[in-house]
Amino acid sequence: MHLILLLLAASVALATATFLDPTSHTICDYCLCDKSSAAVTCSGSTHIILRTVVLPSWAESLYVHNITMRHLPRFSFHSGLRVLRINFCQLNHLHPYSLVSLPNLETLHLADNHIEELPGEILRRLTQLRILNLARNRIADVSSLDLDLAEGVRLEQLNLDGNPLAVVTKPVLWPAVEQLHMANTNLHFMNKTHLVFAASFDCSEDDRCRAIQITPDQWTNLHSIDFSNNPNLKVHSSALEMMTPIISLNLAGAILSNEFPNWLHTKSAARHANISDVRLQISDHEWTFCGERLEWLDINGIGLAHLEIWGDCNLKWLFASRNNLTSVTLRSSVLENVYLDENHLVDWPFPPPGVALSQLETLSLAQNHLIVLPDHALSPFPKLQYLDVSGNNISIVASSAFPSVGMQLRSVNISRNHLETFVHPVLPSLMVLDLSHNNLKGLDPLLMAGLPLLQHLHLSNNPKLFSKCHKHDFEGCWIAAIDQLTSLVELDLSNSSLSRPVNLSAFTNLRTIDLSNNGMSSFNARLLPPCVAHLNLKNNLLHYVSNFTTPTLSCLHEIDVADNPLVCDCSLSPISHLLVTLPHIEDRSHYYCFASNWQHPLLPYLSNIHSCSPTSLDNLIPMFVNFALFLIAFGILIIVGTFLMSKFLVIRLLKVPFLYKPLSTAEPMAEL
Repeated sequence: MHLILLLLAASVALATATFLDPTSHTICDYCLCDKSSAAVTCSGSTHIILRTVVLPSWAESLYVHNITMRHLPRFSFHSGLRVLRINFCQLNHLHPYSLVSLPNLETLHLADNHIEELPGEILRRLTQLRILNLARNRIADVSSLDLDLAEGVRLEQLNLDGNPLAVVTKPVLWPAVEQLHMANTNLHFMNKTHLVFAASFDCSEDDRCRAIQITPDQWTNLHSIDFSNNPNLKVHSSALEMMTPIISLNLAGAILSNEFPNWLHTKSAARHANISDVRLQISDHEWTFCGERLEWLDINGIGLAHLEIWGDCNLKWLFASRNNLTSVTLRSSVLENVYLDENHLVDWPFPPPGVALSQLETLSLAQNHLIVLPDHALSPFPKLQYLDVSGNNISIVASSAFPSVGMQLRSVNISRNHLETFVHPVLPSLMVLDLSHNNLKGLDPLLMAGLPLLQHLHLSNNPKLFSKCHKHDFEGCWIAAIDQLTSLVELDLSNSSLSRPVNLSAFTNLRTIDLSNNGMSSFNARLLPPCVAHLNLKNNLLHYVSNFTTPTLSCLHEIDVADNPLVCDCSLSPISHLLVTLPHIEDRSHYYCFASNWQHPLLPYLSNIHSCSPTSLDNLIPMFVNFALFLIAFGILIIVGTFLMSKFLVIRLLKVPFLYKPLSTAEPMAEL
């Protein structure tokens, strides 16, 4: 009886422990259960078949990715689940009552599957539903979407992006929604009452079979719309009136009416507007429009020639790249980020006299036609942190282009220009400096002293960078001053005509070094920092790569020696375990070594390489054999020597005719 009670108690305790332990649930044996984030994640396994899902009581989110699942599994009742995401699972069938057991679901994310329809009743019992994402499925008939929600439910977001919507076979009850995403959905026309899809084989003549009605109440609920990537979408002027209250507007790539700029300037309540790559007629190709509440504006690629942002504009983010801009006037002091890449600007965009862009943090002028970085170029931007003037024709950087004090620059990119010299500004906050792809003939050693926090220095593709460095130890060369950059993490000296390695052993923080495409014939690892992680030695003239120590190898994660005339030598042994992991190490045209004037593929050689160290097992055996032979020879020599010596003594004794005998020292006793 006592034994039965003990067994019963043990079974109860085991069941209780199983209930309390999150990893004891069956799903946690195959999926990642993270109680701290209240999430269960099932991903990328061909061995999981989800038919019935029993979640831990603490779970609030279930994520399923890359698991073949033709239909939704059955869920045990779980009132605590808030988020259900099933993506890239080839899901194509949804049972009307699949989600009845998840009554408090707030987010249903079924994007990137094969869904063609959303059956009735599936959403009607989800009284807490806020977000429905069906993006990038195979929904063609809008009528196949039963969006009949529970009474009083108002969606925060409905996402249908990337579906091949084409027909509307019966009237659709469109739900109350705040954010509507229909990017890349074959939208063809929009006015104040309808959304019309492009003609298709099933509906080519009558617009009614491919139109969705939008009521004034539905327009009123909308706060954000994304109709981008519908290149044939024509927005009628009547739709502008209905879009006036919308806060976030994305019509990228659409065909807009001529009234749009003035509407945006005078009526729109939008804070975020993306009209990049739209087809729009603008007088004189000049943009001067800015809504009263507008804070973020993307006008990339709309053919502008002139741009002026007035002082009363509250714009903070401005994107005006890929235009034909020849003049830019910025008067707004609240601008924080300005992108003017890929235009035709020749002159530096100074603000008008008396105007300072005191909040500007990012200024990007890449791929224009700037010739000079003029005096006081950055003075009007005291809070500038990121400057990009790459891909221009700059050959001169004025000595006073950078203010001597007050700059907060963290990143400067002047790559792909025509610089032969560079000034030495004091930039105490700078962390990234990119001077690659220029014609630099060296650097001012004083430059290093003014960059105490620099972490990333890019000097690649400056073929004359070391043209004035003739001494073997780089004495008097600018590189001798580089040890002042004590915070350096990444150094790129590729394709800079470097003929011998640079001593970088003093850089304790340096982790990435690129010395590829140079003319070095040997490389001594003793010149490396104590803990470099990535080393690129590709396309040099290296015969030997030597002296890798254990501390250096403990940090080194990657070393690349492709396209070098390496000697098939044991000096490659310490790094062989890293070389064999290179992604293209099997390519014999790039990875090879030479022995006896013959070229050999590198990978087979590395598989049979022997260490140069005398302590290796392969070298210990011959050493012990030689030592044993030496001992045997030495023993034989001693034996032979002893034998010869004894024989010599015997012969000498035989030649002597007498022998000495000891005399008695005691006196004879007389008997009287």
